[in-house]
Amino acid sequence: MKKALIGILGAAVVAGGAAWFAWAKTAAERTAAPATAVVQKGDLEDTVSATGTLQPRDYVDVGTQVSGQVKRLHVEIGDRVERGQLLAEIDSTVYQTRVEATQAQLKNQQAQLAERQANLRLAEQRAQRQANMMREQATTAEAVQVAQAELAAAKAQINSLKAQIQQTESRRG
Repeated sequence: MKKALIGILGAAVVAGGAAWFAWAKTAAERTAAPATAVVQKGDLEDTVSATGTLQPRDYVDVGTQVSGQVKRLHVEIGDRVERGQLLAEIDSTVYQTRVEATQAQLKNQQAQLAERQANLRLAEQRAQRQANMMREQATTAEAVQVAQAELAAAKAQINSLKAQIQQTESRRG
């Protein structure tokens, strides 16, 4: 029993010493001077590495009234743009060629119209001549009918050509 009592007493002394050492160390840390550093001005950088997919905050559909090859870009990726701002220029060579071809077609149709108007005047004169001759009974009814049909055909050709000219002018833009 004596040995057990000595063992318990020894353990109590060791435990008390360890508790006093831990308490003394904590008290010393509490009363120790705080860590200090010299103030410096500078940039603070923090790097974050991540993987994933970036999504834009807003989506904007951009379209054109015409299509073609881009000749010049007026903005760069990431630039802020305003409504109505010119973003790009499209090569106008193809469209300029179309305009020139349409103008040539229009001139051709106008020349054809002048020719048909001359034919109309001639058809009017023939119809009038045949009508005069019919009053004097110097021609046949068939000749008068042919002259009137030629006059009607000349008028129809002019109307048709005027419609074609109107269509070509609408494409001229």
